[in-house]
Amino acid sequence: VNTAHTWCRRCSSLAHELSHHFLEHPFDQVLLTDENGCLFDKTKEKEASFLAAELLVPYQAALKAAFAEKTNDEIAAAYGVSSQYAQMRMAGARKHAAHALAKQGRSRRSQ
Repeated sequence: VNTAHTWCRRCSSLAHELSHHFLEHPFDQVLLTDENGCLFDKTKEKEASFLAAELLVPYQAALKAAFAEKTNDEIAAAYGVSSQYAQMRMAGARKHAAHALAKQGRSRRSQ
């Protein structure tokens, strides 16, 4: 964990690294290059990022917040993440909620 990062960023990093552990990813694919870069397994990184997002802001909670029209700042405060992370995490939930509300409105009009 980089102590120069904000608390929210450190929590996000920790959740990501813990996700690798929970998913039982072996620590055998990370290689440092001569250019100070990193080679890694993109699939494992996507899996860890997905699980970290679920640990930090579970999708069902994001969906409930989307229906309640919570702001990014409200989500960030409630879950200890940055506003940017909240925005990223809420994008799909807000689309889901908007689609469901639109569909519900269409069905009410047809009755």
